[in-house]
Amino acid sequence: MKLDVKAAEAVVRLQNNPDYQILMESLNAYRHELFEFVMYGPSDDTLTYRGMARSITEVQRALGGAQRTLEKARGRH
Repeated sequence: MKLDVKAAEAVVRLQNNPDYQILMESLNAYRHELFEFVMYGPSDDTLTYRGMARSITEVQRALGGAQRTLEKARGRH
């Protein structure tokens, strides 16, 4: 997932809100739950859960990198 400047600005503003931390904790808990399914769930569903965990990880990376995204964008102007 890649954030554009407008989305990165919104995320940076939200990072100071305590609700943002609750959201991030919820995403992380869900990701860990998916890892459990990958390791211990039915083998038929392993690839599905693995893909879901990867997508959550990519969202977390994008949100966590919002400040860097803004710095890069502002440095180019």
